[in-house]
Amino acid sequence: MKNKSIIALLFIAISCGEKNSKDELITRRSEVVSSIENLEKELAEIDSSLLALDTIKVQNEDLPLVSIQVAEESFFEHFIELQGQISSKKEVILRAEINGTISSLYVKEGEFIKKGEPVLNLSNSLLLAQKEELKEQLDFAKFLLDKQQKLYNDGVGSEIQLKEIQSRYNGLEKSMQTLMTQLNKTILYAPFSGYAEKLFIQSGEAISPANPVLQLVGLNDLYITADVSENLLSEISIGDSVSAFIPSLNQSVDNIKITRIGKVINPINRTVKIEAKVVSPLEKLVPNLMAVVKIRDYSKENCISISTRLISKNAKGESFLKVINSDNIVSSISVSLGKQNGNDVEIISNLKPGTKIIDEGKNNVVEGQRIKVISR
Repeated sequence: MKNKSIIALLFIAISCGEKNSKDELITRRSEVVSSIENLEKELAEIDSSLLALDTIKVQNEDLPLVSIQVAEESFFEHFIELQGQISSKKEVILRAEINGTISSLYVKEGEFIKKGEPVLNLSNSLLLAQKEELKEQLDFAKFLLDKQQKLYNDGVGSEIQLKEIQSRYNGLEKSMQTLMTQLNKTILYAPFSGYAEKLFIQSGEAISPANPVLQLVGLNDLYITADVSENLLSEISIGDSVSAFIPSLNQSVDNIKITRIGKVINPINRTVKIEAKVVSPLEKLVPNLMAVVKIRDYSKENCISISTRLISKNAKGESFLKVINSDNIVSSISVSLGKQNGNDVEIISNLKPGTKIIDEGKNNVVEGQRIKVISR
């Protein structure tokens, strides 16, 4: 190609020789030679670039392929996971306080009852009759007391006689108070608002304080309870954040805190009971639902945490990471692990943010090897 270019240029120069002087031809020849040298130099550069590209392509095709994860600082938290359940502080079995026969039953199973509403009424006809009889005795005793007091004031009669009549009157008054208390207890009232979950009696049935009447359940004072191993007592405190997942509802209860830690260890399973008050109950949240409880016992700002799949172990069981530098050369660094939360583990050794950690393909490369990154 070089010879052809020279011949062509010389031909042009000779063809113009008759019109130009010798000096002009020499000048023209110098310009042509200079142009040829520049073209040859540019051609050499192009050939060199093409060769380099072909070499890099061949090299890249032979490099092992890996993916990487970049170490970044973030907020890390650790949870203790437990099995728990929903419980209510307002769940009772109502019982009558006196013996009697049910004359009226005001509730049905499943109904909502407000605090102070009557649940049932016991027959009170006998007590009412006793009240009328006692009232007559009390009125007569009052009459006698007034007469005896007047006589005593007039100097007639002794003080002993006055005290006897007054004592009898006071006794009747106390009997009347006792009878009124019994009359009030013939009506059973709801101690709080809730649902009539189960009735154990029916109208016309004779009952006593030993007989259960109604299971009343309130849903406005719910708690999440769980049994925590005694080994974890040092890691939890009142006020720690708690979340709970309710599998049967496929919903979570969040933004709650531990409100009570028991003071007695269960000798059978070596656990202590904890409670967390539910602030905003879910619509279908009811007592005894199973819950997966997570208690946050540790948190740290600006922490580097990575997936456990990035970590390798040597023959001594020591943890290390395979990383790459700016030239995509593999090296290994030892790391110390902290707490683990799910698939993420805290790195407590000096791992710098921005470190490129090999993910997929880490088992196929060795230290000092050059690799090719296919994804991040």
